[in-house]
Amino acid sequence: GLLVFVVSIVAPYATLIAVSISKSWGLEFWKGLTLAHYKFILFDYNVTQRAILNSLFLATVAACVAVLLGAVIGWIDLRTLLPGRKLLDYASLIPLGLPGIVVAVALIQFWLRVPVPIYGTLLIILLAYTGRYVPLAVRSANAAFRQVDASLEETARVTGAGWLRTFGSITLPLARPGLFAGWLLVFVPAIQELSASVLLFSSGSITLAVAVYNLYETGALGPVAALAIVTMVIITAAIVLATR
Repeated sequence: GLLVFVVSIVAPYATLIAVSISKSWGLEFWKGLTLAHYKFILFDYNVTQRAILNSLFLATVAACVAVLLGAVIGWIDLRTLLPGRKLLDYASLIPLGLPGIVVAVALIQFWLRVPVPIYGTLLIILLAYTGRYVPLAVRSANAAFRQVDASLEETARVTGAGWLRTFGSITLPLARPGLFAGWLLVFVPAIQELSASVLLFSSGSITLAVAVYNLYETGALGPVAALAIVTMVIITAAIVLATR
């Protein structure tokens, strides 16, 4: 088990770190250690600066919107008797089986036929992220609401509390850990999403994954490794915040 962990996780990431801080990757690479690659992607190259900000914005907003939609769908499924609520729950899982490139092509075909110029903007990428990862938020919200006993809400309403006060004082605080877990489940894959982004981005809406891909295509392995490490640090920070 330890060998598998070292070979599959420790060794690749250690190599990535080594490449990101070396002038040239090869034998005795430690003789040419440098932080120039990090300086390049964080301060000198405006494309990667824009990509980092765009990805942070898109992942954060997509996670918030997806959790909101997931909470609404989960609430309708578990706390109402509306006809078709199960169908809505099942339909929300469909995007989970669709590749990102399929979602991107569908969005392109739709928005090119609608007189709203959002192609090439952050908004169309946000729609792709939200649509693709909303199933993760729905499952998390469903699990979170299942852990909240409905009798607690009924007791609050019997004592005179309205729906909004009941939801804000009882349901939401008890379901908050599960909803935040859903937020994290959307944030992490969204910040490194490539398949949809590569078809939808423009120069102003480039994302982290696309920037990594473009640098790799030019053979800039040092900046590629540095940008990958920056992505890993962002994801690690989000996970650390979640554990707290």
